[in-house]
Amino acid sequence: MPMTGTLVETIHPAPPYDFALTARASRFYNTLGAFDGSAYWRALRIGQGLALVRLAATGTPDRPAIDVYLMATRGEVDHDALRRHVRRILNLHLDLSGFYDVARRDERLWRVVESLSGLHIFQTETIFEALAITVLEQQISLAAAQRGERWLIEWAGDRIVWNGTAHAVFPPASRLAQASIADLTPTKVTFRRMRTVIDVARMEMENSFERLREQPLDDAYRALVSLSGVGHWTAAWTLARGTGHFIYFGSADVALRAAVNHYVYGQPGRCDAATTDAYFRQFGEHAGLAAYYTLMKWAFDRYATP
Repeated sequence: MPMTGTLVETIHPAPPYDFALTARASRFYNTLGAFDGSAYWRALRIGQGLALVRLAATGTPDRPAIDVYLMATRGEVDHDALRRHVRRILNLHLDLSGFYDVARRDERLWRVVESLSGLHIFQTETIFEALAITVLEQQISLAAAQRGERWLIEWAGDRIVWNGTAHAVFPPASRLAQASIADLTPTKVTFRRMRTVIDVARMEMENSFERLREQPLDDAYRALVSLSGVGHWTAAWTLARGTGHFIYFGSADVALRAAVNHYVYGQPGRCDAATTDAYFRQFGEHAGLAAYYTLMKWAFDRYATP
């Protein structure tokens, strides 16, 4: 395979789609995948094989085009399955037009949204992966949570090597289902959350959470919150990461409350929970996207320049 990879296809998402911005934002909600300034690299599990893809924008946010290059494989990889996988990860179904129409009516929200125009979300490979990651992030700082995630991936994940660099995929449920609390102690999350990760891995083995993709969003949400150790915040973020559909994840997210206080009210510290919820409630079905954009704006302003 050439050093530049093999072009698999060119994808033309519905505009606006700012691929580079979305790739940069992905590090705030996923430790897998890497953006090198010009392309996004991601290892994927395709059937029993692994594939490393390089995604590069060749268009603009208003006329988006994304070239998909296959850089390396390990084991047998079906190219049709690979295309389906990449398209789902890019979250091509998300239509931002209705949300943008609503955002323009609120000057405070539009200032946030306009600065991130074309921002999407990259999906995880599976809903199980999204759920396990979100459980690890419950009531803990993002930095601490991602240290735990990286350890877990290093300990139990699989990887494909290209040009001397290892690119990992999330550990399979079969591996985590066999783990013990002692095994997961280096994640440095609570024992209860370690147990939840193990439990949901065992559930995945019995009846895959991928079935939730075919269900109405409300039904998928109810199925998640019925699980022990999974509340509203965890279910909402699992659906955003795992399916690309957004419901409002709520004021339990303390970073969101800080972002609202800063961007909406021009104040330091955290906005109170009731005021935060009331602010987003006015956006109705778009409250989830409004919160996502607000939180990503906060992350970029704190940690990087978009």
